[in-house]
Amino acid sequence: MPKAPGLFNLRHAVHLVYPSVPNSLKDWYTILPVHNAESRYSPQDALVDDDVVRDRTVLSKHSVRMFSHTDAISIGRHEMVAAYRKLKPMNLRSVVRLPGPERLVNDMKRWMVYNGGTRLDIATYQKDDMVMRIWIKLSSWLTLDHGATMQGTERYDMTLAEFEAITSTDLWYANALDLIRQRSDRAVRHVRLQMQWRGLESKNPSEWKPRSLTDYMIMGNDLVIEDLESVAEDECCPICQMSFDASNNFIPLRLRCHPKHTICDDCYITWAGTSKTVGCPHCRARMFSDEELAMLIYGLDPDGKTYNTSLPNNARFPDAWETFQRANVDLDTYKLLDDGIRNVHLQALLLTKVWEHIIEGALLESPDSSPLHLQAGRFPETTFITAVIRDVFDEFEGQTCSSPHELITEAMVRRLNAEFRKSSTFAVLTRAQQKKMKYNHMHSVGPHSSGLFTFLSRTLCRTLEFVQRRDCSDSAECSAFHFHGERAFYNPNLLEDLEDE
Repeated sequence: MPKAPGLFNLRHAVHLVYPSVPNSLKDWYTILPVHNAESRYSPQDALVDDDVVRDRTVLSKHSVRMFSHTDAISIGRHEMVAAYRKLKPMNLRSVVRLPGPERLVNDMKRWMVYNGGTRLDIATYQKDDMVMRIWIKLSSWLTLDHGATMQGTERYDMTLAEFEAITSTDLWYANALDLIRQRSDRAVRHVRLQMQWRGLESKNPSEWKPRSLTDYMIMGNDLVIEDLESVAEDECCPICQMSFDASNNFIPLRLRCHPKHTICDDCYITWAGTSKTVGCPHCRARMFSDEELAMLIYGLDPDGKTYNTSLPNNARFPDAWETFQRANVDLDTYKLLDDGIRNVHLQALLLTKVWEHIIEGALLESPDSSPLHLQAGRFPETTFITAVIRDVFDEFEGQTCSSPHELITEAMVRRLNAEFRKSSTFAVLTRAQQKKMKYNHMHSVGPHSSGLFTFLSRTLCRTLEFVQRRDCSDSAECSAFHFHGERAFYNPNLLEDLEDE
């Protein structure tokens, strides 16, 4: 079958492996395990981490594999009921006579009526020939009603239009397209979680997806030596050993640590990219401060307050949720969750305002962008804690604590346990929500979900870090809670105005 050009001018070949007859009616759906929810919310590196897992033993060096723990192809419940009514043993022979693509869709629907969906076994994007190959395999062989087992499989090459007519907007496919577009680091991270769930965490990170290259010459432009005559004739770059005369076309830079410490522009970029704490090649003095690295890597202006959306690195992060996470990465940098945050003066009104701000940022993520069990910001437990968080913080009003994170976490756990014992489930979890969770193949997380508590712990850590690092009392014109660029700050002199805000 001729291939129709797909999105991004790529050719798409779809290899679907499936049994050609349905199983007898058994389970309507399979409960899927909740996986890696904890690692999603643990303090980690910024979203500029672009590694994608690759299996070198099977694929070429320019390819990436993706898996899905959700149904790769699904049909609506009304369509399922309609298809179920049409299923009769006498129709099996007529179905076999259908053309390939039609028989594929028919058999897929028949199988899903009994089993609830298919599973994406592997999706491979190969950079060499720009082809995306997708294998969709059912989770088990099917048994005929009369006891015979069907061992055969079928293979079809479909056009992209035919394939998308079946897949619609499934999450795994949207992530695959985002990866090809090189648009979303969230998709990269989600694919990595799925690979780990399949036990295929690789030791060989892929380089097929371009990294966010740090433009170190933003700092180097101020170091350029305009007057070449001031450079000694025998002076050369300490790395490449090339002299700085005009014939070599090298631009000499004078490092800030010493007037006689010079380096060429090419080696400056290479040397600076070797480590975040790289030192001068002459004396090993640190080349960049923490504030300068934050400006270069995370897009913060030198004042440390303004999120510079004009930097090239930020063009790959158009999403509001990713912008929020990127602008607040400084709250995760020091990871004080383990060693404690020392001597924090707790003010309930300020802590409540900051907590709500961080929760609002977590909810900027689209509900369809990740599986719901990986979005702890939308858990009913999180909604409950946010509703009573002011009462939790009021318990510590005015105290100066050396380990507030541990104390406040214990208070939140007591609240969750009391609510769980009172109603067995949370009052904010409606019947419709419970039904939705059931049919989305999700477990009710309960009050002791590791993913939930990791998210709440990280949110609390960010809240306390905010109080420590976002003090903006320099200007009297700033309100109690205000923004500089994309980052929020507070004025400790105007905290009584927070109630009005």
